[in-house]
Amino acid sequence: RVVAGGNALMAFLLWSMVGRKRLGSHLLRASLALLVVLGLLWGMPQWNKTVLTVGTFRNGPTRVAPSFEEFEAFYSKRELLFYEDGRDDTVTIVRMPNAQIDMVVNAKTDATDGRDMMTQRMLGHVGMILRPESKKVMVIGLGSGVTATSVLTHPVEAVDVVEISESVVRASDFFKHV
Repeated sequence: RVVAGGNALMAFLLWSMVGRKRLGSHLLRASLALLVVLGLLWGMPQWNKTVLTVGTFRNGPTRVAPSFEEFEAFYSKRELLFYEDGRDDTVTIVRMPNAQIDMVVNAKTDATDGRDMMTQRMLGHVGMILRPESKKVMVIGLGSGVTATSVLTHPVEAVDVVEISESVVRASDFFKHV
């Protein structure tokens, strides 16, 4: 909103000053225009972030509602627990109608405390089963933290987790219960 307001002011100032000798009245008009634009920007309704980050591109035509109203009604049943536009991604934590908690990164579910727990746990165990003598382990991607926790059930000395998204690190707190 600030950037849009600043761009609007710059455009109006440039438009009002080109070829004009008296600047005072033009600055007054530009200031009034800026106030109107900022008022409009701040008065705009907020986007529904839960609906905005759904990621229907992954579900194909089976989940596309015939109208936006039906689409919004279906996806608004999710409870938004966390939303952050990070430097590299948009991370949301949503509670689904069935009480499952999902971590959604760039509109793709990357972790849950429900339907994919077996996969998250298995990822930590497979490497350890294939190389049980490992003492120092690296897990690429934190997500919910379940994979790293699974590695820690083996006799290792250290587990390093590499995560490029600060937003994912903050959002992972919602999975401490698993």
